[in-house]
Amino acid sequence: MTIRTELDGRVATITIDRPEAANALDAATRRELVGAWRWVEETAEIRVAVLTGAGDRVFCAGSDLRDPALDDFDYASDELFGSPPREHFHRELQTTKPMICAINGHALGGGLELALLADIRITADHAEFGCPEVTVGSMPGAGATQRLPRLIGTSAAAGMLLTGSRIDATEALRLGLVSESVPVSGLQARAAELAAGVARNAPLSVRATLRALRAADEWPLEHGLELERHLFGLIRSTRDRAEGRAAFRERRDPDFEGR
Repeated sequence: MTIRTELDGRVATITIDRPEAANALDAATRRELVGAWRWVEETAEIRVAVLTGAGDRVFCAGSDLRDPALDDFDYASDELFGSPPREHFHRELQTTKPMICAINGHALGGGLELALLADIRITADHAEFGCPEVTVGSMPGAGATQRLPRLIGTSAAAGMLLTGSRIDATEALRLGLVSESVPVSGLQARAAELAAGVARNAPLSVRATLRALRAADEWPLEHGLELERHLFGLIRSTRDRAEGRAAFRERRDPDFEGR
């Protein structure tokens, strides 16, 4: 197994565990990663997940170019006839629950694209970020050309994507690619702290807020505001909202049930 999963209360942790291969994604690791995402989505007690890599050098170096299985697919049949997703396995990495990425080292190529799927990204202060695909005759194929410009702006993204150059953690923080940069020794503790802060909140409220937040990247403002109003109306009738208000009045911690 190259993906480790752990559950601590309401917080799940997914760890890419191939440090000897720079946590690169071979075919087996990709399949396990998809399974881990499904586990997060389908396990009721999980309220938030943390994605990280083993070791303190590399979060994920992207696709494992040494694995011949990654080239063993027919693009036309994959796109048109729905063969099992391999090259575009990122399409399977979807969950309605918040995902925090604790970037413990370099995030390159598909590794950076994997981090871009997270809702909150924090990084170790020695990490570097890059999409080197053009330097090996390829191009990003798992979202970097679309997600990166939305995060850091077209010009900064073009500088990374067209040259294949890297940026350091300081620049990633300045550009808004990550929200925090901390020493690697404190990274996991900080990720756990953030996850606990999410997990203690009303789960339906968190998921509704997350749905609206994700729509903000893609929808026109007016449509996004309409979605927000719709979700707000749904949340008003939940038991957890009544519990939250009662707990506030009674000066106690709320007991949210996700109802």
